[in-house]
Amino acid sequence: MSEDQQKIAAKKELKKLVDNFKEHIESYKASDYNESTLRIDYLNKFFKLLGWDVSNEQNLPPSYREVVTEDRVHIEGRSKAPDYAFRLTSGKRLFFAEAKKPSVNIAKHADSAFQLRRYGWSADLPVSLLTNFEYLSIYDCTIKPIASDLVSKARLDKVIHFEDYLDKFDYIWERFSKYAVHNGSLSEHFGSKQKRRGSASVDDDFLDSLDGWRIALAKDINENNSLDEDRLNYIVQQTIDRIIFLRIAEDRDVEDYGAIQKCLDEKNHYKNLYKLFLKADRKYNSGLFKEDDLSAKVKINDSIIAKIIKGLYYPKSPYEFSVLPIEILGKAYEQFLGKKITLTNSGNIKIEDKPEVRKAGGVYYTPRHIVEYIVRNTVGKYCEGRSPEAIADLKILDPASGSGSFLICAYEYLLNWHKDYYIKNKEKISKKKINEILTPQGELTTKLKGQVLLNNIFGVDIDANAVEVTKLSLLLKCMEGETKETVNAQFSFFQERILPTLDNNIKCGNSLIDFDIYTKYPDLNDDIKVKRKINAFNWKTGFKEIFQQGRFDVIIGNPPWGADINTESIGYFRNIFTSAKMGTVDSYAIFVEKSLELLKSSGLLGFIIPDTFLRKDDFQSFRELLLTKYSIPELIETGPVFSQVRDTWCSVIFINASEPSDKIQISHKKISRFIVSAEERLAKFGKNDWDEDTSVKQSIWRKKNKMIIGYRAYEIEQKILDKIEKNPVLGEISKYKISRGEEGSKLKIKESASGSFEMIIPENIEKYFVGSGKRISTAGLTKNKVISIYQKPKIWIIRIQKMRWPQRIVAGLDDRTNTAGMKTLQSITADGNNLKDLLFLNSLLSSKLINYWCINYLADDINQSYLSKIPVQSANKSGSSIYEQIVKLTSQIIKLKEQRHRLTHGIKLAQFDREIEFCEDNINKLIYDLYDLTNDEIQIIERALN
Repeated sequence: MSEDQQKIAAKKELKKLVDNFKEHIESYKASDYNESTLRIDYLNKFFKLLGWDVSNEQNLPPSYREVVTEDRVHIEGRSKAPDYAFRLTSGKRLFFAEAKKPSVNIAKHADSAFQLRRYGWSADLPVSLLTNFEYLSIYDCTIKPIASDLVSKARLDKVIHFEDYLDKFDYIWERFSKYAVHNGSLSEHFGSKQKRRGSASVDDDFLDSLDGWRIALAKDINENNSLDEDRLNYIVQQTIDRIIFLRIAEDRDVEDYGAIQKCLDEKNHYKNLYKLFLKADRKYNSGLFKEDDLSAKVKINDSIIAKIIKGLYYPKSPYEFSVLPIEILGKAYEQFLGKKITLTNSGNIKIEDKPEVRKAGGVYYTPRHIVEYIVRNTVGKYCEGRSPEAIADLKILDPASGSGSFLICAYEYLLNWHKDYYIKNKEKISKKKINEILTPQGELTTKLKGQVLLNNIFGVDIDANAVEVTKLSLLLKCMEGETKETVNAQFSFFQERILPTLDNNIKCGNSLIDFDIYTKYPDLNDDIKVKRKINAFNWKTGFKEIFQQGRFDVIIGNPPWGADINTESIGYFRNIFTSAKMGTVDSYAIFVEKSLELLKSSGLLGFIIPDTFLRKDDFQSFRELLLTKYSIPELIETGPVFSQVRDTWCSVIFINASEPSDKIQISHKKISRFIVSAEERLAKFGKNDWDEDTSVKQSIWRKKNKMIIGYRAYEIEQKILDKIEKNPVLGEISKYKISRGEEGSKLKIKESASGSFEMIIPENIEKYFVGSGKRISTAGLTKNKVISIYQKPKIWIIRIQKMRWPQRIVAGLDDRTNTAGMKTLQSITADGNNLKDLLFLNSLLSSKLINYWCINYLADDINQSYLSKIPVQSANKSGSSIYEQIVKLTSQIIKLKEQRHRLTHGIKLAQFDREIEFCEDNINKLIYDLYDLTNDEIQIIERALN
């Protein structure tokens, strides 16, 4: 049955429900008609006619059901879970629906709205539904719920009365039918949270809570205890982690609800809490609650503990931990870990960004779509065709694990893989063994989940607090789906503690620096602070068993970019790593190189890193290392996918540790440069919707040596590029000088008799043309006796051209001698102020041929380094026929542009445009001749640019 047929049939069924409800409405409003009966009589049928498999007619295990329905369990006046959770079969939630009996007027009942919004907001969902069938309300779940909110707060549109369901059926179907939701209706109709006023993400709010708890605890502990910075940071982090773990366990029905709250019943709240921690250690054995002198003896005032704990319970707390995704917790913690507690000279405390965070301009959590893609194409590929016994040997590493987002995703992937495998092969496995693997509900047992975690997941981070957060997140993921019954059964029946200890899996240390740094720099041994900061780590002793078995199978992550590196470390890196031999040393390149050393010969790496390695000269040795020693199965140029840093263009790269052969093909994907929004780019990434998808031989990139990037994969196009590149490059032609503009306040000017003169900052630069610009006086500017390049005719070039296609280079000739440019511009001057050479070069840079070359090999930042690589043919052939014709046509274009810009409207504008286009066409033909291209080659270029 087609969707249209389904829709027609659904509307007929809905009419029956509406008519029946209308006939019996008075009896339904009686207090003895409850929610459970309403769900059976009406709501289950209502959602079924919208296409949802409410009753699980597909007989899927609980974790795969597309609609999860909950029995009503009330704790302190609140239910423990939403009535309906609508999901993808992968388990990803789409929206909730909360049911109330007809006697509850949901149009006026604020508590019901608050309850629903609390679920939806905590689960990071866009919208959810509240209904008693008589009325249906849609709530925006991106707006933080507050207990005192009016019922109308965050409610979208009007409340729909059941007698209007038929008239509003198209509206309901197009938003909440299974067909519509699976086709993106929620994002289409309700937009992204960034676009809606008043929206507040749960991760941002949870971060605010974490920051508040940290400040309160740090101040109090500092006043009542004598601790150094490291111990102060540790005890604050540890206390918060322990409380959060137990509070989440309560909402997930693993611990008794309110257990932490009871610690406030008597004085000495922290001591009461500590007893709870010791009890948890005996039960969970996770290392999180391990007894130590510091946590046993620390003094914390009752008022501070009470403030934290009271803020974690309904109704004051906006968080519903039973539905809060672990990824949301990690996202908040990632930001939290970017700051640390420091002690001032006066003994006070302050919270400040870590140095590396200040340098990077913030902490950037890797978007979920990218994490999932990398995991799917590394861990997923390893698992293909293997058995659980073979998967047990899989060793996955994140060498800079941070809050653990990649490891959590990898762990989740493996849990789902095991569950799929055992459900499909259930009949082939003995009953005794399957009972050790799967619960009666079709979930993996806690024991097996612990084994997978210990066998497969490994990480290292230089930050001790980050290590603890990664452990916390992994343990919470291991606990998902557990209840008091399953946990207590394992604890009492098997006499086993519930969770594994992760001390041998997640370690604290510097992934890039071994203990040999102290041999190379003996003075470092005397400085405890420097040694702590370096935090050297030896991989062979840190993961002894893994190295005895042959290293890691899969390495994934988002390594630090541009980390703050001290002098000794830079010297150490230059001695050890090929990628640090020349130019700027960037931590991400070293992480890639080190990670490849840690892989088995059959291993696979998947990272997201900046795309600067594709073209910058500083990364030439790094590119050569990748292309000559390893195989690159896939490279995706994502563009800017971090919404906080839109100028940072990224790439996702997969690298095999095996040596490349001439047959290796690189799958090269790109997302359009027309898309600026990080959110739009991530949406395309999530759908594998590439704007460019080609396959190129790695041997072709290896031959290029200077640049790895190349749009064109076909041999005919590579031959064209080779022909163009036989010519000298612009940077090697001595008559031209390429320079960067400076800020107006930093201009160096020639000493003049009057002491000052007027300068012009050019504006409105376009192809062949430079506008009049902004005039400034040089009076008061620093004078310098050195003649500045600015007092010459020049070509101005706009550096950043993300939105222009296919015109990569926008160059305009400026024959004035008193213009100066900002840092967003590049300039080119010619020896002897030769205007003809500049006219010729302006046309060359603006030509189709050179821009075709540029879209293959140049980045969006047309800086001095990139301009210097442009192949320039016959630029020194003054007097040649083609040279003179191009100079003449260029002069004509500039005059036409100047005349055109004096007009504001009228029919003559189109006339000027036609004349300019005619001149440009002739210039392009002359340049094709200059570079000796055939008609077939010219057609390929024209097609590519169009």
